Formats: sequence, structure tokens, C-alpha cells
Amino acid sequence: MEIIIFLKSLIIGIAKVIPGVSGAMIAVSFGVYDRLINAITNFFDDKKNNLKFLVIFGSGVLIAISLFSNVV
Repeated sequence: MEIIIFLKSLIIGIAKVIPGVSGAMIAVSFGVYDRLINAITNFFDDKKNNLKFLVIFGSGVLIAISLFSNVV
């Protein structure tokens, strides 16, 4: 499950770099947006799982942005 989240976050990170493509729209189409908003708004309800999700998701987005920003 974590690998799938990481791969989706890589694609979302690439979409954030491409002009005219919305990373949020890609997140909605991948079904990650609701979980992301839930993890942020209810962070203190389940710190361990929310932090794990946010770290996996955030690292994927940051890696994709740093690798593909020079390409675009």
C-alpha cells in the first residue's frame, strides 16, 4: 500500500511541475485527495498513521519535483 501511495505521489509531483496541469486534479483522479485532506485536518486524531501517510506522500512529491523540474 505504501508503494502505491509513493508512486501516485511521484506522478502528482510531476504534474505539479508541468505548466497547465493541476496536481490537485491528478490527486482527485487517483483518489488520494480525500485521504490527504483528512490526514491534514485530523492529524492529531491518529498521529502515527497520518504522519506516516504525509511523510510517504510528501517525499514522493518532493523527489518528483526535484528530479523533473530541470526537465521541464
